[in-house]
Amino acid sequence: MSEKSENEKFRIEKIEVAGEVTKDSTLSKSVRELSSETTHTKITLQPYFCVCGKRISKENALRCSHCEKLLCQDCGIPYINEIHCKTCLKKRHKISLTKSEYMLLLCISKEIKSSKKIFQLAGMKTDVVKGTINNFLNKYLTEEPSSLLEKLFPKLRLTDLGNDALQVFEKIYGNDSDCLALKKHIEEYESQRKKRVYHLRG
Repeated sequence: MSEKSENEKFRIEKIEVAGEVTKDSTLSKSVRELSSETTHTKITLQPYFCVCGKRISKENALRCSHCEKLLCQDCGIPYINEIHCKTCLKKRHKISLTKSEYMLLLCISKEIKSSKKIFQLAGMKTDVVKGTINNFLNKYLTEEPSSLLEKLFPKLRLTDLGNDALQVFEKIYGNDSDCLALKKHIEEYESQRKKRVYHLRG
């Protein structure tokens, strides 16, 4: 094969990186052709795969608004009217959660703050729970009082960023089997807690 010019190399690279899904036919074709004054090159394109391993098609493709990486619908994260990959979400908005951190915030959002109770519901070790809470203070979590009562009885709660992080990562982790199990455990715990309160008042 004859040596290609720098311009031809650039054009080939541009084709191998898919264009806008709604405007470019790259995702619907397996073969593209390039022509120049000296050569005619046929390029076979491999299927595109998301970072999660799922195949990307015209029907399920999204693009990160910042790095322009192609993502499947499950991995494209909508936030502030833009689509993000996990890397750009962390870099631009300081939002990043592992699954266990998401589960912890979910518990705290339901006013379950005891490390022992979180261990019972989510299976997180108590020292991990305490360490994560400490790391999240003044970012995703706060104990700053919002009322006179909370000055006397400090209350751990999610910050605005913490609520955003929980909602964003609900899309990523929310339907995983262990997270669905945790939600069920939380529902059962809340039901028992309401019954105890009703019994005491009765």
